[in-house]
Amino acid sequence: MILYTAVAAIGTFATPSYELSLANRLVRLGLVILVGIWRLPGLLIGLLFSIFFMLSSKSFGIPYFWPLLPFNWGAMKQVLLRHPVPLTNLRPSVLKPRDVVRQPSPALKPTGKRGSNKGEKERKTSDQDDL
Repeated sequence: MILYTAVAAIGTFATPSYELSLANRLVRLGLVILVGIWRLPGLLIGLLFSIFFMLSSKSFGIPYFWPLLPFNWGAMKQVLLRHPVPLTNLRPSVLKPRDVVRQPSPALKPTGKRGSNKGEKERKTSDQDDL
């Protein structure tokens, strides 16, 4: 029980969002109740139930454990070995995108000077010609 409490405390501090921490708290409460009633079999049943629930869940029509289940080696490689965002230019295949390319190549910087008053000068000379 002490080991479980230590792991739960570390998990509480490592959770990145408040909503996820609330969900983890509910799962932990259920596991504590099951462990209190049936000890080790209760823990195993609770963990198996939690894992099967996550395996069957979908978020916006995409499996929660994608790219692990269904397995997609290219996407799994991209999850494990992250590249900078500008270098990742393909959308995930699970989204079934119309356009596979995520973003165009970087735009070139303009070479002209900022604040150029060329148009202003031309306007002044044309106004003087009218006089």
